[in-house]
Amino acid sequence: MRARTAVRFAAFAALAVAFGAGRLGAQTCTTTNITNATAKTCTSSTNTSTASTMTNPKLLQLTVSPTVSSFTATTAMMTAGHADALPVALTVTGNRTWTLSVSGGAWTGTGTYAWKSKPLSDLKYSSTLAGAQTVVTTSATQVASGTASAAVNSTLYFWVLLAWTKDAPGSYAVPVTFTLTAP
Repeated sequence: MRARTAVRFAAFAALAVAFGAGRLGAQTCTTTNITNATAKTCTSSTNTSTASTMTNPKLLQLTVSPTVSSFTATTAMMTAGHADALPVALTVTGNRTWTLSVSGGAWTGTGTYAWKSKPLSDLKYSSTLAGAQTVVTTSATQVASGTASAAVNSTLYFWVLLAWTKDAPGSYAVPVTFTLTAP
């Protein structure tokens, strides 16, 4: 009988935790072999005074890949006046409408001969490889929008303008910011 009471108490405690402040109704738990509890049954009924609730907040998520893009300029790129396209994959997931914007910051150059004031306008983007290119600015510019979805995938292609007479040897970096907002 002591084994049956322990099983009954454990079942009651588990149900009390699971249903919080609700009143617990009748329950019955039995076992035929407490040492090797392979044949046990439990039944219960529960009355709660409040309905179950769920809070579903406004959710938005942006995944960017890669998070860092880099290249080494070649003579072919310098002659063409730009680097090869650098694709950036963007995935937006959310349970509401959204807009995605891009902006950039100031270039930094390191090295003895590096250009210290490379203009941000030397960075351009497009949503297609062959599409018209738009200059990245310090102001957020909308590049995509959508409605609630499990995943909206898009790609932005970035080009860095290059010039033999301006882009001296050195390492250059520019921060690019993607901003996901919900109107």
